[in-house]
Amino acid sequence: MESACDEMARAVGPAVPGIAVDLLLGAPEGVLAGRGAFALAHAGLSLAFNTLAATTDQAIVGVLLLLLGNLVVIMLEGLVVTVQTTRLILFEFFIRFLQGSGRVFRPLAAPRFEL
Repeated sequence: MESACDEMARAVGPAVPGIAVDLLLGAPEGVLAGRGAFALAHAGLSLAFNTLAATTDQAIVGVLLLLLGNLVVIMLEGLVVTVQTTRLILFEFFIRFLQGSGRVFRPLAAPRFEL
């Protein structure tokens, strides 16, 4: 008797090399594309602040610009990560569990003020 795995392998047969190539190249591509965008943004912002620091004649001002620049870059990257995490949770995680079974939203009437 043939096992389920053997039956599936026979049915899929010729598609296996294509699936393997897609898994080997497609999955890392998705991960690297997202990381590449973060790396380019980080490199561009860092280059801008390093260039600003290099154009000053005073060492103290250069060091302050580097510290401030790194702080700005870290804060911006933290904001981007926060937004992306929220997007993933709201639109890709909750969609699997939330269903449209509930009651219709009926807003309360606005309060009336008399002058």
